[in-house]
Amino acid sequence: MRTRGLMTRGNGAGTLEPRVAGRGAGPPVGSSPSGLVARPRWGWVLAGVGAVVVGGWGSASLWLRAGDRVEVVALAGDVSAYETVARGDLRTVRVAAPEGVDVVAASEIEDLVGRVAASDLPGRSLLVESDLFPAGESVVEGGEAVVGVRVGPGAAPVELARGRRVLAVIVPAQTASGDAGEARGVEGWVLKSEDLTTGSQTGELSVSVVVPRDEATEVAAAAADDRLSLVALEE
Repeated sequence: MRTRGLMTRGNGAGTLEPRVAGRGAGPPVGSSPSGLVARPRWGWVLAGVGAVVVGGWGSASLWLRAGDRVEVVALAGDVSAYETVARGDLRTVRVAAPEGVDVVAASEIEDLVGRVAASDLPGRSLLVESDLFPAGESVVEGGEAVVGVRVGPGAAPVELARGRRVLAVIVPAQTASGDAGEARGVEGWVLKSEDLTTGSQTGELSVSVVVPRDEATEVAAAAADDRLSLVALEE
């Protein structure tokens, strides 16, 4: 007699055992090349879980470090060497705390006003203490004076960098007898140099030269009479 809904299979002993139709075996289990049933590699599974945990911790650490920022002083615009820093030249920014960099805290920004730049400082860069001369230190000392000199082509080196030592060579004015005397030199250094080349004029420079105070009048007079030239000295 047939039983509805049941199927039979042999058990190897000559008897039949019922098997419920529609309830097949579970999903097939893969096998290894040798024919053995492949088992899950729990070592790889655990290693993967560990990698996820470590990666998550690393991401969290980076996020926490990115949030560890401090407010420091930066330059709002370019400041040339030997220029006095004004409040408008400075601004504050928040950055990740740099290790080993002597940045200036934002709370000290007012203390920087009036100090002098020790070199050319590009805008949008962080300000460090060594960028400025010490507080209270004047670039032009008490025994010095600044003289504005305009020199024509050939009367000065092509480039006069700020801080460069120079010799201001003065040619004496001619006397009524036509005897001009001997030229003399006055040592000084360049505070600022600007190229005035425009149109047909070439090589003309406007130079601010720092010279001894007691020589300033003569240097200025020689520059006004086109009797002055500048020679760059060895560093």
